[in-house]
Formats: sequence, structure tokens, C-alpha cells
Amino acid sequence: MKKKTATKKQDSHTQEIKRYLGVLSEDFQGRVSGIAEQFGGLNRKLDDHTDSIANITKKLDTHTQMIGQLMIDVQEIKNEKVGRSEFARLEKRVVRIENTLHGVRGK
Repeated sequence: MKKKTATKKQDSHTQEIKRYLGVLSEDFQGRVSGIAEQFGGLNRKLDDHTDSIANITKKLDTHTQMIGQLMIDVQEIKNEKVGRSEFARLEKRVVRIENTLHGVRGK
């Protein structure tokens, strides 16, 4: 009879442990599920940010190319620019040519 009583106590204790472990398992799975949802949300947000950064990088590359072209254009304009003294000399030549042409036309 002692064996049956001991076995019944062990069975009830075993059942109690199984229930407790089941509750712990469900709680753990619920928490892991919550963490998984948060992780998925963070991944989506990270993907969105990655796309945004890619778009910004494309715009930056385009703007960098435009700035480079503008710098080349400015350099060409600077090379074509004449100084004040050269401009004055050219202006005198134009005046002489105009006077010569007016003189020819007037005759």
C-alpha cells in the first residue's frame, strides 16, 4: 500500500510539473513571438531606410556630376576671359575700324 500511495504522489507531482512546464513553455513562446514581430518590424524599417539612402545616393551622384560639369564650364570661361588692358586695346581697334569704315562709306 505504501508503494501505491508513493506512486500516486509521484504521478500527481509529475502531472503538476508537466502543467507548470507547459505554462512556462506557452509563456516563453508568446514572448518569443512578440520579439519576432518586433524584429520583423525593424527589418521592414531598415529596408525602407536602405531604399531611402540609395535614392539619396543617386541624387548626390547626379549633383556631383552636375557640379563637376559646372566647374569645367567655369574653368573654360575663365580661360576665355580677357583682361582690362587687352579689352581696352580691342576697343580701340574696333573704334579705328569703325572710323575707317565710316570714312570709306562717307566718300
